[in-house]
Amino acid sequence: MELKPDRGGNLSQLVMVDATASLSGGEVYLRNLLVQWSENHLPLRMEVLHLPESDLRELSAEWGEISFRVVRMPGVAQRVWLIGSIYKMLWRQLVLPLHLWRRRPAVLFSNSGMLPGLIPSGVRAVVAIHNSMPLQPELWRLEKSILRKLRLRLLRRQIRRLIRHRVEIVVFSKDLKDRLQLLGAKKDQCTVIRHGIEWGEQEQTRDLPSELQAIQPHGRPFLLYVSQLHRYKNVLNLLTAFARLRASRPDVDLVIVGHLTDRGYAREIRRRIDSTGLTPAVKIIPGLPRESLIGLYRRAIAIIYPSLAENCPFVLLEAMALGRPIVAANIPAIVETCDDAALYFDPSDPEEMCRQMEHILLDAGRRNTLSANAIRRAASLSWPVAAANTLGIILRLAHSRTPN
Repeated sequence: MELKPDRGGNLSQLVMVDATASLSGGEVYLRNLLVQWSENHLPLRMEVLHLPESDLRELSAEWGEISFRVVRMPGVAQRVWLIGSIYKMLWRQLVLPLHLWRRRPAVLFSNSGMLPGLIPSGVRAVVAIHNSMPLQPELWRLEKSILRKLRLRLLRRQIRRLIRHRVEIVVFSKDLKDRLQLLGAKKDQCTVIRHGIEWGEQEQTRDLPSELQAIQPHGRPFLLYVSQLHRYKNVLNLLTAFARLRASRPDVDLVIVGHLTDRGYAREIRRRIDSTGLTPAVKIIPGLPRESLIGLYRRAIAIIYPSLAENCPFVLLEAMALGRPIVAANIPAIVETCDDAALYFDPSDPEEMCRQMEHILLDAGRRNTLSANAIRRAASLSWPVAAANTLGIILRLAHSRTPN
């Protein structure tokens, strides 16, 4: 299949985008890339495969050179997160290849971290990897579910397959690139393209929506945790540290916002809250639309992020864009993301976590410094740059199919 210029001299081939894995941060990522690409005249046509429950359904059915196609996986929306995740992995292995054989795109851009089971000859692939957990088997022991461990093992095997087939890989931190190289990836096989953040001055003045006004019934200051409730997010250690903090600061609350992706872990979290006497001080909100989070970020005295494994978490980008002080785990990907916009702690040490939370509460000058650093850091993260660099990889692969 050759690249054939259209009448305007542009390449007329197709790029197929697998957006079926686009949930949570992955959806924010892909949506922003598509918005940026749609604002420029693309030299390639794009077809985006997405699930009906994805927010991508809100986008136009025909958007310049980008079109959208709904694919259906019966029952996925009703399944618990883990079963749905494994079900979609099977779909990518067994059904996605049929779409590729039928459409014969020049390039497949996958947001799933994995390669389809069989790709037609000549179809090039670019795969974005969002999750670092498959590359940290030392953390798999945290999982109590055999299915969750199996999922991580399958994802690691898929990543090895990407490396073996010399597939182009997009990652969002140098830490993840280093881990891939330890697994055998060539240095030029992985490209670090950091996320952007689209929030700015308008969001910095937005308050809580009316349905969340009851978050502060007594007007007490609160620390805010936002992320899904996976075990590697380290929420139990956060609760232990917060219980110690409350001994000296009983006027401070903790708000936890996160989808209950691991129901067993969610039950352990609630038991820990009860056993440490934190029930009056901790409020759990099981997930919110992204726009509704803005007011919560702005009301919080600081953002607390104790995760053990990350790539480039959107929670921290959003917090920085809003100028919020951050207290976070001292792991490489988080330090890369926040730089001097956060205080850091050893995520395995609740005592140190407690000390840093207390520090941020007591030191208004430090909060102001972190806030200024955060806004400056967020301003350096650009979606137009991320979209242009990602498109550059796709175009390079498409052009490589042009005959000499």
